[in-house]
Amino acid sequence: MKNFIIVALLLLCAYLFFLYKAPVVNDKMPNEAKDLVEAVVKDVNKKIDEKGFEHAVIEEVQNTITTIYQMDSSAISERDSVVKLLKIERSQLKEWQQNAITWRDSFLIAKQRSDTVYSYTDKWADIDFVKPKNDTPYFNFKYDAEINYAKYDERKWLLGKKRDYVDFWINDQRATINGVKRLKFEVPERMWGAEVNAHGLYTDRLNLGFEGMVRFGRYKAGGGYYYDMNTNDWKPMLSVKFKVLDF
Repeated sequence: MKNFIIVALLLLCAYLFFLYKAPVVNDKMPNEAKDLVEAVVKDVNKKIDEKGFEHAVIEEVQNTITTIYQMDSSAISERDSVVKLLKIERSQLKEWQQNAITWRDSFLIAKQRSDTVYSYTDKWADIDFVKPKNDTPYFNFKYDAEINYAKYDERKWLLGKKRDYVDFWINDQRATINGVKRLKFEVPERMWGAEVNAHGLYTDRLNLGFEGMVRFGRYKAGGGYYYDMNTNDWKPMLSVKFKVLDF
């Protein structure tokens, strides 16, 4: 009877394992939607570091959604444009971010290179003003941008909860960050799931084998077979687990 129960559990686990699919963002719009999320990030903390570079810092949880119906029409349009540009499926898009930047300077001293060419050069930019004698004047322009993007966690005080942040900046003191747009798709873990594991267990002897488990919330139940390295026998096993802590 015990072997029959274990075989039944293993078959159930195998069925659920092949049936189970990774969750995707729900793409159906309900009749009513509350707290619609825009792509524009409202709370952007801008700061200047010791080198004079301007940073835009937002919390990781900002503009993070679990279902498509949390997005307003403009955010949906932004998402569809990105999906079309990248030629991917909607469910493949995990995160998208746009940072609006202005580079501004004035009184750039130009050096005369020839009768028709004046130029300005610094660490980032090369600008030429060309004025042919018998033709229309024009500019040649090159800008080398070092774009930085970092994620980190931080506590406000010793026993406080860690918060995750996203930080964006350009290595040029003349660059100003005008705004941030961001959408991150985060799907919560399903209550149901299934898994098949290779497993090892050591008490006073070593046992090696496999097990199949089904999951519902914090509970796991299943069964498997272990090979006893001392007796050289395969033995059935039933298992029930409950998650007490999750870090």
